[in-house]
Amino acid sequence: MRWLVLSWTLFFAAFAAGHLRVRRQRGPNPEPETRVRRDPRSGAGLALQAAGVLLSWVVAREYRAQLLPVSLVLAAAAIALAWSALLHLGRQWRIQAVITADHQLITTGPYGVLRHPLYLAFFLILAAWCLTLCAWAVSAVALVLFAAGTERRIQAEDGLLRAAFPREFPDYERRVRAWIPGIR
Repeated sequence: MRWLVLSWTLFFAAFAAGHLRVRRQRGPNPEPETRVRRDPRSGAGLALQAAGVLLSWVVAREYRAQLLPVSLVLAAAAIALAWSALLHLGRQWRIQAVITADHQLITTGPYGVLRHPLYLAFFLILAAWCLTLCAWAVSAVALVLFAAGTERRIQAEDGLLRAAFPREFPDYERRVRAWIPGIR
């Protein structure tokens, strides 16, 4: 179990580092950002995702040591994907769906393969935790809640990007899957 807790720590360290990087790039006395557009559906999706994660952390433990190696591989993939995606996203990273005046469409690195690789990374770390430490019913509910929240957030973010980049985004959307390679 220590390895999975360490995995979550390394995973969240990527987000903390991304946040600090954005703050450092903006400088000590940043100008308020000009938000062109925000989508409230993103908050509802975030709430569903958080419910799935919290459910997996709080309810019904069932340790399956035989699945620990699979969980560690999933966790390592999640950590690597999160760090890579955040590096490519740079100062575009936000918790909620927001388009700023200087927003750019990121299509490099993992964003060349998936439009929302951070959601896959988060799903993988959650799946790693669930496989080894949660009862199967709890795992199913937690993963479904997280996936439902992810879909809601993707709709919000893709809508904002479509409006902000009317020429570039439709082609990008056709070429690149949303968050599940080969499926969605």
